[in-house]
Amino acid sequence: MPAREAGEVFGPRMTLFADVLSVGLATAVACLPLLTAPAALSTACALLRGAREGQPATAGRYFALLRRRLRTGDFAVGALAAAGVLLLAADLALARAGLPGGSAFAVIAACIGACAMVAGLRACARPESLTD
Repeated sequence: MPAREAGEVFGPRMTLFADVLSVGLATAVACLPLLTAPAALSTACALLRGAREGQPATAGRYFALLRRRLRTGDFAVGALAAAGVLLLAADLALARAGLPGGSAFAVIAACIGACAMVAGLRACARPESLTD
């Protein structure tokens, strides 16, 4: 890790922390319209991956990459993810309604939902997700 330069208040680790924080806040804002969440997460992963190679990781660069990144397929995936979350919420609400076997179904549905979320996040983090 390089040392501080003369006149530099914070070291390189603090600069990286500030960059990651600004990208995280920008990603949170970009995920608010739920349909853009997969594209926003994928762009954030690519930007932070580039930070390891010396590319700047700023919120301005993030929004520039996100603007180029948004495609029709990204909105479709966002709609599919939102529909999956709504379906899971409806299934869990029905399981709590007192149906026979509802508690076992709730556990299984929660596990399936967690696995689907992990798979979706891993798909967003792949380098190929920016172009494919």
